[in-house]
Amino acid sequence: WHRDCAAGNRYSQHTRDTLSRRLPPLPPFRMTPSLLRLALVAGVLGAAAPVQAQTTWNLGSFNTATGGCVFSGGSTTVGNVANCRANGSTTTSLAVRAFSLTGRSGSSTVGTAAVRSHGSSGLGACHVGETCSSPNHALDNVAGRVDFLVLDFFAPTRLESLNIGWVGEDSDLQVLRWLGSGDPLATLSGASASQMMAANNWSVFTSRSNAGTGAEALDNAGTFARYWIVSAYNPAFRDMDWTDRNDAIKISAVTGTVVPEPSTYALLGTGLAGLAMLRRRRRA
Repeated sequence: WHRDCAAGNRYSQHTRDTLSRRLPPLPPFRMTPSLLRLALVAGVLGAAAPVQAQTTWNLGSFNTATGGCVFSGGSTTVGNVANCRANGSTTTSLAVRAFSLTGRSGSSTVGTAAVRSHGSSGLGACHVGETCSSPNHALDNVAGRVDFLVLDFFAPTRLESLNIGWVGEDSDLQVLRWLGSGDPLATLSGASASQMMAANNWSVFTSRSNAGTGAEALDNAGTFARYWIVSAYNPAFRDMDWTDRNDAIKISAVTGTVVPEPSTYALLGTGLAGLAMLRRRRRA
């Protein structure tokens, strides 16, 4: 038995010696400039990759603990803002403002209006000098002027559907998106419809006839914009040869996919801190 154990010990020692000769130790890790550059590029690319999340905003609910909207500037004041939060959230991520064009031609001009809440039916608008009774308190083209809402999502957003909570005699509508640079709200009041569609870089995304109440899918496969317009039908935006002056709608909810701004510097700083820790561990 003692001889077997001794032979086993000699065999084990021989095996360890052989392996140590055949497998030399790995060289110490060194952070070369090339590796550092590769790590930085990978970190920046990873940080720039946006995370997409589908979100719904309930525009027919106000002053709730989460979700819904809160007015800034009063609930009936011209120039007010409906600050809205995604369902279940306490953070404002959508600002809604109301405007009205003086007519249906390219020379008609934009004026500031008031966002009006109508309970679960959703949001409409009242312009200066308008009696805010049905259907004029909706987004309408009944009195010759044409009302619209500007939706500011604070980040590029793919607008996927509207929920229409109420309609008048007819419900033709148009959706526009902002393709320009900068803040379109800075030059919107006083602009003509022609200027909106040209120099201001607004573009009609879709025109819908007789939309009716309920969800209106927009079939938006890949168009992102921070600013969107929902308007009663206006031939000045795009003439569809539809009957107008009888359209009125209220928007009770919108759904879209948001691309948040990437936190590039925060992620990059985390990556560099990790590299520094790795170097210290290797040296130890």
